[in-house]
Amino acid sequence: MRRLITFLTTHAIAVGIGFALGIYLLPILTAPSSPDAAMLEEKAQSALFTAELTRDLKGSNFLHWGEGTISVSKDEIVHQGKLAPAQTILSTSPMSLSKMSRI
Repeated sequence: MRRLITFLTTHAIAVGIGFALGIYLLPILTAPSSPDAAMLEEKAQSALFTAELTRDLKGSNFLHWGEGTISVSKDEIVHQGKLAPAQTILSTSPMSLSKMSRI
């Protein structure tokens, strides 16, 4: 009986660790490749608003942080810099513009 409990416990721990690693690593492993810098620069030229990201922003920690510039145009949001854990991205998602400066 003790052997069965040990077996179930160790395997449950292994499954839990695997599940947690999968949740963390899957978005990193399946992320699309980054666009080239020339395309990002071209998209950033038509920006209506810009914002600077630094690692010391509220809510940042050693796993979740960003550095660089975000440029917001009528149709697109462009990030030039580094994000953790993701890569540099080009996005068209909506974003709050309340803390951004008008160009």
